[in-house]
Amino acid sequence: MSTNGNQKKPQKKVMRGSEYREAEAKKPVIRHKRGPVGVRAAKSVVFSIGKVFLTICLILLIICCILGTALTVFVMKYVDSDTGIDLNELDVYSTSTVYGLDSEGNAKAMQSLHLSGRKEWVDLDKIPQHVQDAFVYTEDQRFMDHEGVDWGRTLSSFLKLALKQDASQGGSTITQQLIKNINRDFDNRTIDVKIREILGALQLERHNPKKAILEAYLNYIDLGNGNYGVQAASEYYFDKDVSELTYAEAASLAATTKSPNNINIMANPERNKERRAYTLSKMLEFNTITQEEYEESLNEEIAVMDRKGEDSKVLESDNKIYNWYVDATVKKVIQDLQDQCGMTESEAKEKVNGGGLKIYTSCQIDMQNYLEEYFLDDSNFFGSKLEHPPEGAGIIMDYQGNVQAVVGSRNEKEGNLVLSRATDDVRSAGSAMKPITTYAPAINSDLITWSSMLVDEPKKKINGKDWPGNYEDYWTRKGLSTVDALIVSKNTIPVELMQRLGIDYCYNFLKDNLHISTLGDGIDRSENLTLGMTERGVKLDELCAAYAIFGNNGNYNTPKYYTKVVDINGKVLLENEPENSYAIDASSAYIMNKMMQQVIEAPNGTGRQARMNRFTIAGKTGTSDDNLEFSFVGLNPYYVMAIRFGYDQNDETYTTKKERSIKNKVYKPQTVYKDIMTDLLKDYDNADFDLDDSEVVEKRYCTVSGMLAGSGCGSTKVGYYKKSNLPGTCTMSHYTTESDEDTESDDE
Repeated sequence: MSTNGNQKKPQKKVMRGSEYREAEAKKPVIRHKRGPVGVRAAKSVVFSIGKVFLTICLILLIICCILGTALTVFVMKYVDSDTGIDLNELDVYSTSTVYGLDSEGNAKAMQSLHLSGRKEWVDLDKIPQHVQDAFVYTEDQRFMDHEGVDWGRTLSSFLKLALKQDASQGGSTITQQLIKNINRDFDNRTIDVKIREILGALQLERHNPKKAILEAYLNYIDLGNGNYGVQAASEYYFDKDVSELTYAEAASLAATTKSPNNINIMANPERNKERRAYTLSKMLEFNTITQEEYEESLNEEIAVMDRKGEDSKVLESDNKIYNWYVDATVKKVIQDLQDQCGMTESEAKEKVNGGGLKIYTSCQIDMQNYLEEYFLDDSNFFGSKLEHPPEGAGIIMDYQGNVQAVVGSRNEKEGNLVLSRATDDVRSAGSAMKPITTYAPAINSDLITWSSMLVDEPKKKINGKDWPGNYEDYWTRKGLSTVDALIVSKNTIPVELMQRLGIDYCYNFLKDNLHISTLGDGIDRSENLTLGMTERGVKLDELCAAYAIFGNNGNYNTPKYYTKVVDINGKVLLENEPENSYAIDASSAYIMNKMMQQVIEAPNGTGRQARMNRFTIAGKTGTSDDNLEFSFVGLNPYYVMAIRFGYDQNDETYTTKKERSIKNKVYKPQTVYKDIMTDLLKDYDNADFDLDDSEVVEKRYCTVSGMLAGSGCGSTKVGYYKKSNLPGTCTMSHYTTESDEDTESDDE
């Protein structure tokens, strides 16, 4: 058979329809095994659910991608921005401290002032390394490595939140905790708050070095009992500067951060000790202490301050009420920061309470405590029980205007920066106005001398009636010497002096020379001014400062509650130096002092109840408003003190005159003065006033003519005169005279 290339290929047989069917019929039949009908239905349902679940997952994935992209853009934009917290401009508040003087004259912390916790800023280089390590390795051991967020710990924290477990600890880095403390988000620990903290931490780390963040953290961290920062806590718990802390004490503070109010060493020493051991073990683990230091610190007995005793008043001042002196000081500093430093009221208040100021005062702490206790005791004021006891106030200052002690009420102080009847309240001083309104300017201007004879009679008519009357409701209508008129507190004589000096002269003397700030332009420009019937009245501290000129050679000093105010950087913001501004000349001050001594020493003097055996006392009484208000200003060689008690103007007792006269139911303020000064001066040396008398001479004068006594004068007394203003010598002969016994007056 031929096999060449042209040989034809075998042809495929094409079957016809009938043939195909016959061939298919001859093939063997292969049958698939099928399961039960129920199984097939279940598989169909699962397949359908799977398709739905896959579809939902794809949709969620797309949504998450969109949200993730948007969140990423937002985070990157936030982190790249310059918004957020700038540690360089952070207004870090620190506790301010008010200092008084102890019995040795040394400055002693008297009151801490703060916004919402005690804080005292300390730079990182002043915080020992072991203190830094205690906090870092307890709270955030990877602090130096992460960029603000420890993502592993953060994820764990979010899972706890999702599972409604406690996530208050464990997830936050030191940077995040700093954000929390700055924003004060201690209780609001929701997811959105933690997200803001994460973003804030990323931004903070991007723009600030680790050391700056750690420094701020150590000054902001809540360490229990109202203490924020390691310096405030060191002082509070251990009475130490942070630089003096031992390893164990540092670990104790670091242990507190887990639960500041529950694990601090004062609230729960056992739990603090357990947590302290953990802190020390972490410090050992990271080789910041040796094995020997670890064991010693673990067994160290830590001495904790006893804040339940008297010393707790120094720093334990949350919700505490300041004493009257601190109140007056804070008010004055706030006002002076506005006036001298250009601050707004809110800025000044924030500076005082949170600026870390050191406010040094002239407060004698023991004297202040004594005075406050004295004024709270009713038995010191009332001879018989009163249904409606009057209010009261008192103030003591030295002759440079430095306030030593002050009390603004006879009742328990109920708040801070409240009304003080010594520094804020404006009341009539009654006849206590006479020496500073008329007698002093009249002596200073040489209008009168010690023995000038003035007639006790009405000086004018008002509504057809003779005016003024005297306390005893009659006029002697005879000549009285200047000193005798002052001794018995005549009303007629100072009115005459005011008329002769001129009302404007006396008004301006009070305002310009004695700096009385409360005068009005209405009724105050009348003779009523010298009788204490002013439109508004005077503040007790200004009245006291006005009288101080009589013990300071005629020099005036503004009442001073603080000596200086130093800011957190040691810069002196405010300072009070004695002004010693001229009010009257030294010889006039000397003569006025001697005249007011007679108010105390003379048997008919209105202030004789203030007389003391060991000390020379000068002073003047004042009564006003139907015996409803009493005043006394007393001077001794050491201090000048003003006391006033009576009913408040808005007191129902006052307005309805239920206690129409309390004259016989209260002790006179001069009696109270003697009582107080007897106690306060018991350890002081006997002394007399140290005043300049170089231009003053002591002379005998004729009690009839008021001139210097001549050979024919049968009745003479001793007086004090300026060398430049001596009266002439009496040339009359009157060996016998009418009785010149002065009318005795118990009051004015």
